[in-house]
Amino acid sequence: ETEYLLAVATEYLRSLASHGLKAEPYVVDFVISLTVNSSPPQYHTLHQLLQYHVISDSPGVSQQLLAMSTAYPPALQLAIDMLHRLGAHQDVAEVMLSRRMLLPVMRYIKRQSSVSIPAERLLQAALDSHDSILFHTTYRFVQAMHYQLYASHRRSSPNFLPQDSCEAFSEHFDKLYSQEAQA
Repeated sequence: ETEYLLAVATEYLRSLASHGLKAEPYVVDFVISLTVNSSPPQYHTLHQLLQYHVISDSPGVSQQLLAMSTAYPPALQLAIDMLHRLGAHQDVAEVMLSRRMLLPVMRYIKRQSSVSIPAERLLQAALDSHDSILFHTTYRFVQAMHYQLYASHRRSSPNFLPQDSCEAFSEHFDKLYSQEAQA
């Protein structure tokens, strides 16, 4: 019964898309529910519907994709791509940071000037990774971003300011790399 409902609903979505029409959100939710809750889940069908834009981009669909990304890991990238197409650049960066995708989030921040993640959050995520190379990279990235903001007169100093709350990270950085220089 579920397979038949999914086939009918999918064909309905395809028909709407072929005529340039968007499906009502409840229809999209129904199709997503059918694909995810069928036994076994029909993630590949959902993936194709999204990839070929039979299911239109929307914040609601991206949230559903994020929710299912533990069961279906490709849903994370589908959600990120959808948020990017929707112009939700800050949300893309927040999702990446919440998933500890530090290198990708730094590349994204560099490309999207409208995105702003506090230095403290980036550095804390890097510190939490227990990866000294990633911490070094993140620290230098933040320094470079601060310098760029300073050079464009959007920041009063290229250095960390008290409101950045990054003293502990600077101390950690100095401790890590002063020990390295002594060795």
